Amino acid sequence: MIPDFSRLGIEIIAFTFGVWAPNMMKDYADDARIEKAQSFISKHPNVLFASSGLGLGMERMIITAHKNYSDYDEFMRQAGNEWEGLLTRLESFSISVKTAAVPMPFTLRNLMEYVRKTE
Repeated sequence: MIPDFSRLGIEIIAFTFGVWAPNMMKDYADDARIEKAQSFISKHPNVLFASSGLGLGMERMIITAHKNYSDYDEFMRQAGNEWEGLLTRLESFSISVKTAAVPMPFTLRNLMEYVRKTE
């Protein structure tokens, strides 16, 4: 079940993407980067998902929920400070969950039909 984020007092869902600084890759082993990320995430209960991946020229992503723009802005400031020098880019795409211009709200209702068709 997917919650109605606006009923929970959430106004913004942000998809934030980052790229590791190549010169820092050799100084941080995978385990150290994961541990640092887990430590950061543990301090931010608004993190919904975080992972590595590829696309849009990015390598890392995190999905976060925010009560308002000030909350989002503070999170981005903290993320920028925490990862300064380790990332060459930190960019986000934010979505207002209170807008009327949502052709399809976030749901998993179509997933079973998709899975059945692809079997």
